[in-house]
Amino acid sequence: MDRWSQQELNESIGYTDDELSDYRVAREHLLRSLELNPFNPTVHWLLANAYGEIDNDTSTLMQFYNSSLELDPDDDDVLVARMGLHMKAGRLNEAERDLIHLERLGSYHAEPMAKHLRKAKVNGEPDDARDKPS
Repeated sequence: MDRWSQQELNESIGYTDDELSDYRVAREHLLRSLELNPFNPTVHWLLANAYGEIDNDTSTLMQFYNSSLELDPDDDDVLVARMGLHMKAGRLNEAERDLIHLERLGSYHAEPMAKHLRKAKVNGEPDDARDKPS
C-alpha cells in the first residue's frame, strides 16, 4: 500500500477521531452499495476518496479512480483528481494523457491543469517516479 508523504499528510484536511469513525461507517455503506450495484461510477470515486483520506492508501485510491473512469470515461472531475495524483507521483506521461482527454472534452478544468502540468515538466520527472499506479 502506497502512502502520502508526511508533508502531504500534514497539509491535508484533518479529521477528528469521531469524524474518522463516521467516515469509516460511510465507507462500509459504500462498499455494500458497490456489492449491490458495481456499475455506479460515483460510488467508485467516493470510495477512492475514502481510502485516500481515511487510510492514506493511494494505491486503492487509484484503483477506484480507474474503475470509476472505466464506467464513465468522460467524468472530468475524476480525470482531474487522477491527473493530480499522477503528477504528485511524478508520472507526467500519464498526467498528460488525462489532460489530453480533458481538452478533448472541452472541460473548463483543462486550462488550469495544463498550467500545473507545464510547471511539473519544468521541474522534471523525479528519478523515483513510480512506473505503476500509486
